[in-house]
Amino acid sequence: MKDDAFNNCTSLTTADLSSLNIIPKKAFAKSALSSVVFSDDLTDIGECAFDACAFTELNLPVNITTLGISCFMNNISLKNIVFDIDSPNLTSISDNAFWGCNMLESVNIPKNVTSIASAAFSNAGSALDADKVFNIDMSQAVGLTTLGDSCFSGVRLAADFVVPASIKHFGYGVYRETSVVNVTFAENFEPVTAYNLFTQCNSLKTIQYPVSATTFESHWISGCSAIESIDLSLTKITEIVSSAFNAYDSGWNDLKKVIIPTTGLATIGSSAFSNCNMLTEIISLQDVKTIGDNAFKGTGITEMIIPEGVTSIGATIFDNCAEITNISLPSTLQTVNRRGIVNLSCVKLTSITINVVDVKVFENNDCWSLGSEYITTMTDIFVPLESLDAYKSHFTDSSAIIKAIA
Repeated sequence: MKDDAFNNCTSLTTADLSSLNIIPKKAFAKSALSSVVFSDDLTDIGECAFDACAFTELNLPVNITTLGISCFMNNISLKNIVFDIDSPNLTSISDNAFWGCNMLESVNIPKNVTSIASAAFSNAGSALDADKVFNIDMSQAVGLTTLGDSCFSGVRLAADFVVPASIKHFGYGVYRETSVVNVTFAENFEPVTAYNLFTQCNSLKTIQYPVSATTFESHWISGCSAIESIDLSLTKITEIVSSAFNAYDSGWNDLKKVIIPTTGLATIGSSAFSNCNMLTEIISLQDVKTIGDNAFKGTGITEMIIPEGVTSIGATIFDNCAEITNISLPSTLQTVNRRGIVNLSCVKLTSITINVVDVKVFENNDCWSLGSEYITTMTDIFVPLESLDAYKSHFTDSSAIIKAIA
C-alpha cells in the first residue's frame, strides 16, 4: 500500500488490514472508515494515516511500535482507545496522535510508554457532557516520565486531579485549559521544571503544591481566574517573592485563602499579596522574619496577628485594607518603615496592639510610623505598661487612645 492510498474516500467505512505490518502515511485520511481489522503483527501506523476518520473504538495490537504524528487526530466520534497493556515496543505516544478527538472517554497507557508527546491528547473529551470526563489510566505506565507541550490541553479531566509522581519532564502548558477543579501532587513527586502547567484552567479552585517545591511557581496557575485556595503548607519554600500573588498580575481575583509553609518561610516580599481583595486568610506566619512594603495591600483581611519572631515590617503593609479591624505587632519587631503600617483607607480599623517595649523602633527618621493618627475609627492603641508614657510622648496625636495592655 502506498501513501495516500485511500485518502479522502468518503464512502469507505470498513477495511481488512490483517495482511499489513505497516500502514503508510495518510493511507485512510479523511475517509469514512469506522471499522478495521488490524494484523497482530502491525508495528507502524504512519503520519496522519487515519486523520478525521469515523472510529468509535480502537483496539491496537500488542506489537505496535510506532504511532505516526497525527495518526488518529480529528476522530471526533472516537470514544475509547484500548492498547494492549503489555505492548513491548511502544514507548511513545506521538505528537498530535489523538488531537481533537473531542468525544474521547478513555485510554489506557501501556506499561512501557515513557513519553506522551506534544498535543498528543489535546482537546480530547472536550465535547463530553458535563457529567463525563476523559479517563486517562496511567497506573500501569510506571516508567512514564515525560509529558510534552499541551499534551492534555483542553481535556475534560476529573474534577479532583492528582499529578503523577513518575513525571520528571513537563512541557509548556501540559494541562492548560482543562476542567480540573482541585489539584494535588502525588506524595513522592520530585522537583521539576514546568511552565504554565495549569494555565487558563478556569474551573480550578484549589491547588496543593508538592512537598518537593522550594519556590512558589505562580505561573503554574496563571490566568486561573476562579482559584480560591492555594496550599503551600507541605512545601520547602523559604520566601514568598515580591508580587507573587499580586492580583493585578495573576488575575486571581477570587483568591480567598493561602496556606503558607508551617516551617522555614522567612520572608514575605513587597506586594506579595497585593490587591487580592477577596483574600481573608493567610494561614501560618510562625517562622516569618521579614515582611516587605505593601505586603498585604488591598486584601480583604479582617484581622492580623503578626507573630513573635518577625523583626522587620515594610511600609504601609496594610494599605487599602478596607476590612481590617484589629492588628497586633510582636515584641520581636526591630524595624518599621518610616511610612507606617496603615493609612486612611483602613476605614474599619479600631485597634492596634503593640507588644514592642522600646518605642525607638518607631523613631525611624523622626517620622510617625503608625499612620493611625487620622483614622477616625481608631479607639485603642495598646502598648506595654512599662512603655506607656514613652508611647504617649512619641505619638502625641494619638496619645488619647494609647493604653496599657491589660
